[in-house]
Parts: sequence; structure tokens; C-alpha cells
Amino acid sequence: MTTIDDSLKSLADMKVNERGTIVEIRGGEAFSRRLEAIGMVPGKTILKTSAVSSRGPVTIEIDRACLALGYGMAERVLVRVNGSTR
Repeated sequence: MTTIDDSLKSLADMKVNERGTIVEIRGGEAFSRRLEAIGMVPGKTILKTSAVSSRGPVTIEIDRACLALGYGMAERVLVRVNGSTR
């Protein structure tokens, strides 16, 4: 589990329907550019819409678009949790 404090965690560790703001992307330049190309940059607000248990893909909503990321990618995106939509 990648939890820095109570409100900062990896995208993989967020609960479904939690909303948060991307704080940091941990990875190399190519990884960061790949996420930037799909709109995932620090400061963007995201909503985790679903996840498959046992390290499966994570689905998020960002800028009204739905995206799926592999679990390994989601672990390297740190998010400040803003709350839940429920």
C-alpha cells in the first residue's frame, strides 16, 4: 500500500467512487509523457470509477473521459483524496 498520509495515496489504493487530485507521477520520462498524453498531469481531478480485485485494471474518469490503467501504472500515480461522490 502506498499511503504517505491520510489524504495522499496511490491511484491503485483509492476506493471506488473516491475523487482526488493528482499530486505526483512516479516514473521515468517516457511513463510521465504517456500519462500526460492522456491528460493525467499533476493538478488534474480524477474519479476512480472501478477496480478489479487482485491487481487488475483501474478505471478512472478524467475530463469527462473514461480511462483504464493497469494496476502497476496506477500504483505510480499519487493522488490527494478529496472525498467520495456518494
